[in-house]
Amino acid sequence: MSMRLSATLVYMRVLGARRLSNGSDGSTSVERQGDRITGHADAHGHELIALTDDTDISGVISPFDRDDLGPWLRAPKLGEWDALAVTKIDRLSRSLPDFVAFMRWAQQHGKTIISIDEGIDFSTPAGRLIGNILAMFADFERARMAERRADHARKARSEARWDGRSIPPGYRPVKVNSHVELEPDPDAAMKIRRMAQMSIDGKSSVAIAAGTDHLPSTVLSILRNPSLRGYVMHAGQPVREEDGLPVTRTPILDDDTWGRLQAALDRQARPRSGTRSDGSLLLGVLHCGTCGARLYYGTRAEGARYRHPARSKCKGGSFTADRVEKAVEEELLGQVGWMPMTERVIIPGVNHDAEIKRIEESIADLDASFEAGDVPGKAYGRMQAKLEGKLAVLRAVPVTPDRTEYVETGQTYAERWAALDRQERAAFLRRAGVTVHAVRGLEAPAAPWAAGRLGAETVPRVAVVNFGRNGISQAESARLFISLGSLADHRAVVADQPVG
Repeated sequence: MSMRLSATLVYMRVLGARRLSNGSDGSTSVERQGDRITGHADAHGHELIALTDDTDISGVISPFDRDDLGPWLRAPKLGEWDALAVTKIDRLSRSLPDFVAFMRWAQQHGKTIISIDEGIDFSTPAGRLIGNILAMFADFERARMAERRADHARKARSEARWDGRSIPPGYRPVKVNSHVELEPDPDAAMKIRRMAQMSIDGKSSVAIAAGTDHLPSTVLSILRNPSLRGYVMHAGQPVREEDGLPVTRTPILDDDTWGRLQAALDRQARPRSGTRSDGSLLLGVLHCGTCGARLYYGTRAEGARYRHPARSKCKGGSFTADRVEKAVEEELLGQVGWMPMTERVIIPGVNHDAEIKRIEESIADLDASFEAGDVPGKAYGRMQAKLEGKLAVLRAVPVTPDRTEYVETGQTYAERWAALDRQERAAFLRRAGVTVHAVRGLEAPAAPWAAGRLGAETVPRVAVVNFGRNGISQAESARLFISLGSLADHRAVVADQPVG
């Protein structure tokens, strides 16, 4: 700060700041403000460097964002003045947090603030005391505002309303009376349901992301988000009612779809799941008929083949990929391609399975939250007791079992197969429980180990595959023992079978 001491006065270079919300306000006109600032500077022996003039500017606008004053608060003009003079503090700011922030900025930059009509000079001990009081009051008010916002957000979440924070995927805010709620956005929810079904059908996150603007990691994050089932979430945890159950809004995915989706994602996350963008058609399906090991797809100089793991000591050999895949496809379509494809429809009985499952999930989640320190012990005990009580009541209610019916989809298995891409076909085979055991040579029988694994409920089909170019020979051929799994039953529903 550049200052020169006189006998009674301290010389300062003064920048006058004038502000007016409405240019017609005569009582605080810029001319009147200018006169007061000029008179104060003359009376105290200061040099008036300039008068800034911001008219039609609200007091809630930060001083740094004003057209005329703002440039003086930055280099190079920042070094041309020592004190900022205003007629009243509200001419500088009507926002207490903004004023305190500006006051602290001024102290850091060696500047002082003078409020003429209020007789406050922040370069004096008394002025600094007032400044500290204002700062303490501003911090207190800011904390109170944060508490009020937090209370409002907690109440909104407990009533399944929007708390004003991030919007979960697939939802949109809508005004309902005097508050805002979240409802499924039709377009976004449809896309999420499509992604969920693709995952259930065996598509990897990489394949699903290829048809969207998302990264594979984003797809996984969306499909793993419990908000899709209507749960109101906060800090990664479901918001709970007094009885411990999650607070819910209209879901995008029902509980059954959510369960199947998470099971599919869990399967895909396991090593050797076979669910990847470049996965082979028979990964998880084709095994060695000699040792029983799963065979893996790989490409080398001699072409794509199914082989044993690198450390395997089995002498069962490898198998040309396209020949084996073609043979399995021909046998599959020859046996079941003509059949109408069916899907299983469950006619619900009288039971409380869904409610019981949700309560059991809530108990498990509540236990995890308590162990992580996210739920106080008193609240945990109260919620746990209520959940256990509800569970006991529901389990005591007599139930009528569900009834299963099989309905034709309008497609044959051949038509369904033709509509699938390579990855979807691989998932189709795994869900159906199709298994193939390959044995080198035309005369070699299936090993006892393989025969035991083929299953007694279906008779395996036997296909001969020739890997040579000139006719069929013992050395260049293999036998494939193909078990159709659930496809051998006309009533089977491929989509409901677990992936092995």
